[in-house]
Amino acid sequence: MFKKKKNIICLYFSNSIFIEENEEIIQYLISNGNIKVLPTDSFLGYPGFTKIKYKKFHRSLKYCKRFYPHSHNVQTTFLCKFLIKAEN
Repeated sequence: MFKKKKNIICLYFSNSIFIEENEEIIQYLISNGNIKVLPTDSFLGYPGFTKIKYKKFHRSLKYCKRFYPHSHNVQTTFLCKFLIKAEN
């Protein structure tokens, strides 16, 4: 396996409303990878879930964005910008 020499900024984009395909994927990357969720530069959309029913997620998921048809006149969309940190 190779080592990353530079930080990489990635964008995770999903047209799903389900937390299993959105917040849980990002939570997995935070727990098992070397990533940091970054704030998006948009004031539009609702923040990602940090807690829903019995599930709790990392507090940085508030920087993710959720868009809904009834509020934003777009398809259901989940957006998360994150940084994959370089290995030392």
